[in-house]
Amino acid sequence: MLANGVDPLTPYEALLTPTDLRRLADESYDAQLRWDAWDYTLVGLSGVLAALTDVLLVGTPQTSPLTTWIKTYSSATANDWFGRWARALETSCQVPYDAQAAFDGTRIPGMSGRAHRFQSLGHDPVLGFVFGVLDILRGTVSGFSYAHLQGAHRWIMLPSAGAGQETDLIAAMLRHLGHLVSDVATPMGLPAPLLGLFQGINAGSFGTKGHSVGQQIARWMYLNGYDLRHFLVGGLSPAVIEMIVRGGLMLRHYAEYGETPLDIAGHPKYRTMLLAAHGIAALGNAGKVALLQGNPLAINVAQWYALIGYLVPSLRYWLFDAHRLRMEHLEQITEPAWDELLRNGDALLTRVLELNSPALVLGANT
Repeated sequence: MLANGVDPLTPYEALLTPTDLRRLADESYDAQLRWDAWDYTLVGLSGVLAALTDVLLVGTPQTSPLTTWIKTYSSATANDWFGRWARALETSCQVPYDAQAAFDGTRIPGMSGRAHRFQSLGHDPVLGFVFGVLDILRGTVSGFSYAHLQGAHRWIMLPSAGAGQETDLIAAMLRHLGHLVSDVATPMGLPAPLLGLFQGINAGSFGTKGHSVGQQIARWMYLNGYDLRHFLVGGLSPAVIEMIVRGGLMLRHYAEYGETPLDIAGHPKYRTMLLAAHGIAALGNAGKVALLQGNPLAINVAQWYALIGYLVPSLRYWLFDAHRLRMEHLEQITEPAWDELLRNGDALLTRVLELNSPALVLGANT
């Protein structure tokens, strides 16, 4: 630098060519996270279409054309194979958590023909494979009671007055699965997954009557038609995002890189794109709820579940993994360069010794 009249304090970027600077930008960790116009278009289009799907097709249990059509089928009256099978399962797969009273005859507060599936966690499509199977093995009914005067839910686990207990785990799981099948197409249906847990939140004040979260947003939603069937209809909104974003990313990847593996869920950029698209759809759902004057039936539970499903790993990445992955990326870039530098240094030293070192003669005085 001194021989060429260059100031030694010159920033190193000034010594690099445009090609070098472009290579540094392309090899940086942030380059793989950078969005382009295609990415913004994909996210915006999928989020808006999902929000429109939520408004036009999902709606509320009473206004959704798909939910209304699905609920026209009843296994209690259908004469096809599924209706006959469901009625047979109803008889053969009786379970203790279907009872509305304890073993001593004490009636569980709030349990009724319309609400007992929501209050007993054994009927939950997800939690039931834990609580329902345990109830079958123990002969109990577990979930939440409901005191109407206090408007509050309380956790219960009581010996059931219903069917006896099962001793074999596999038989208990099959009995539980058969009972869910027998209930899915009945007038009240099964509750939406995990929605029953909101019964434990005896807080908040919603509407003119000041209902709590457990009473208004949970129990009231189920009693007014928000069951598993409407939850599945609501799943159309996040499904639109998954199909558009994942499909667009796969087409672009295979067009640019050919038949190479593509990990969408594990890539920080792609996961952020999906999170942003689901965020747009969730904001659209919040707007729909606001337009319907805060009607809880307008909440798209499936869409919010999808948003949370991408938000949790993204938070973990931002808080814990981003720095580590950045350093690993730098090591992958610099390690080959350091190896090449060492090889060049060894070759240069060998060449200097060959040209400038005096010949050594064995036995001669030095």
